[in-house]
Amino acid sequence: MQGRDRLLEAARELFATRGLAGVTIDAIARRAGVSRATAYRWFPSRSALVEALVRQTGEEFRALAQERLAYAALPLDQLRTLMGIMVEIALRHGPGVRAVFGAAAADPSEPLNAAIVAMIEHPVVAAVEAGQLRSDLPPVVLARLFFALVDYGLIRALADLGEGIDRAAARIWDLYLRAAGRSDQ
Repeated sequence: MQGRDRLLEAARELFATRGLAGVTIDAIARRAGVSRATAYRWFPSRSALVEALVRQTGEEFRALAQERLAYAALPLDQLRTLMGIMVEIALRHGPGVRAVFGAAAADPSEPLNAAIVAMIEHPVVAAVEAGQLRSDLPPVVLARLFFALVDYGLIRALADLGEGIDRAAARIWDLYLRAAGRSDQ
C-alpha cells in the first residue's frame, strides 16, 4: 500500500474513534507509519485529506450507483438501491467512512452531500411524478430527508444493530415512506 493510501486508511481509522475534528495530520502520519513530510507532501492540510476521503467515497458511491441503478426500473426501487449502496460502503470501510457520511449529511455545502443528494434527487423526482411520493415538498427536501434518515438511522447505528442490518434497513425505509409518501393518503 502506498503512502497516500496508508494515510487515507489511517485517517478513516482515527476519524472513527476520535471524530473528524479530533484528528491532526501528525496523528494520521504516525498511525500510517509515514513521516510528517510525506503526509504533508500528499495532503498540505487536514482539510485536504478530508476532501480526498470525501472525493474517494463520492466516486465509489457514483460508480456503484451508475452500475446498479440500471437494474432498478421503478423510482422507489432506485431509492432502495441507493440506500443499499450507502450501507454497503459504510460496512466495507467501517466507522471512518461513517464519520465522513455523517459530516456530509450534516453539511449541505459538503461536496459529498451534493453528490449524494443529486443521485437521490433523480429517483425522488420520478417518484413524485409517478404519485409515489408527496408533491407538496420540493424534491431536494425529500432527497435530503432520505440521506439524513439513512445516515442517522442506519449508517451511524451499524455498530449497534442488534436486530440485523436487513431489519433495520426495512424500518428506515418504512419511516421514509411515512414521512415522504403522498400526503393525501
